[in-house]
Amino acid sequence: MKPTALVPALLIAALPALAWETEQTRDAARSWQSASGLAVEFSCRRGQQGYLDFRLTDAAGGGRFAGIRSLMLWIELADGRTARYPVDVAIAGPSLSGRFYISDEILDHFQNGTAMIIDSALPRQEFLRTDMKGTGAARLAFRERCGL
Repeated sequence: MKPTALVPALLIAALPALAWETEQTRDAARSWQSASGLAVEFSCRRGQQGYLDFRLTDAAGGGRFAGIRSLMLWIELADGRTARYPVDVAIAGPSLSGRFYISDEILDHFQNGTAMIIDSALPRQEFLRTDMKGTGAARLAFRERCGL
């Protein structure tokens, strides 16, 4: 799925993390969050099975992503557990993009998580830390529009 227009770079960098935004069309859904000059997006299309499209975009141009080929998504849960999920990514302009492979358990964690951290192991770098307010609406949109 092609990225849609993002908030201009200066606005992304200036805004604190807000609730996740979700957008639906007849056969697709996407949800995104912006914090610390980065925007993370999960999206799907009807008929897509077993994964969400993932994109992490750097408002400053993507230079901090040099050499990154995989990310780890950490989802903190209300009961104190932390789930971790790998995502293989490729650099696409100012973004890292890839497939976020899912299961019912992963989607439940996405819906009910309290925080998400996105980092890389090599080189060790934390990119984004954000709350997960609004991901329940995203989960519902992924189910309704994409059958996930």
